[in-house]
Amino acid sequence: SEINKEHISYALSQFQRIMVSSGMAKYDRVEVGLDVFTDEELLGRDLFFDDNPDVPDAECSHCHSVPLMTANDFFNNGLDEAPTLTEFSDLGLGKITGLISDNGKFRAPTLRNIFFTAPYMHDGRFNTLEEVIEHYNSGGKPSRNRDPLLRPLNLTEEYKQALTAFIRTMEEPDFNDRPELQNPFK
Repeated sequence: SEINKEHISYALSQFQRIMVSSGMAKYDRVEVGLDVFTDEELLGRDLFFDDNPDVPDAECSHCHSVPLMTANDFFNNGLDEAPTLTEFSDLGLGKITGLISDNGKFRAPTLRNIFFTAPYMHDGRFNTLEEVIEHYNSGGKPSRNRDPLLRPLNLTEEYKQALTAFIRTMEEPDFNDRPELQNPFK
């Protein structure tokens, strides 16, 4: 059969359906009492979920909520400066819906196994999770429909490292070794 847009779309969606978490990440084991977080991971968890009034809220869980670590919704996360809603270099969701208010919005991905999916953002502009965290720490770039939760966080290096350590608990070390994810042409 010929290669066309419909076949590519179908194949890609089938592949994405099998790329689900097995529930064996450290985060999952902690949630069911089979493991414990380190102090650094626990601090990162507090930052992520805003569970501790003694540390700042990193605002992560609004877009990356449990259990999938995604709200499965679209947000303008301040990637590009746009003085008006028509000035985005990439319209994102707005290109699909035709709604000007959706311009510059992109789906929040799951954070499960995120370390296997670099580079980050819809256009691959960040090579490391540390760069992503620094983007959010800065508050992003201004635009009229930027998510209202985006603001400068002013997280210290310790907090940023703790956040990275916590997000790492969502990774399954053997995720890429699963047979169904192997290259069938090798």
